[in-house]
Amino acid sequence: MEELISKGWKIEEGKLSKTFEFNNFKEVVMFFNAVAWEAEKMNHHPDTFITYKKCHINIFTHSEGKITNKDVELGRRIENIFERN
Repeated sequence: MEELISKGWKIEEGKLSKTFEFNNFKEVVMFFNAVAWEAEKMNHHPDTFITYKKCHINIFTHSEGKITNKDVELGRRIENIFERN
């Protein structure tokens, strides 16, 4: 998890959280679609909030009520998607 924290992820209200910023809405939607695809593959879905140039993501395991290894792995995959763009 330290790797994610060093890249701007925070623990807020018991969730792993980060806001990603983009140049325009098209980039936000393309990022979100890639995140959604990755989340479906893992069967682990983040809470997301999208605005014109931002995508805020919260990850935690609902069934456990806390952050688990699955959340950290999804965070890593999301970070990799962002870094590729």
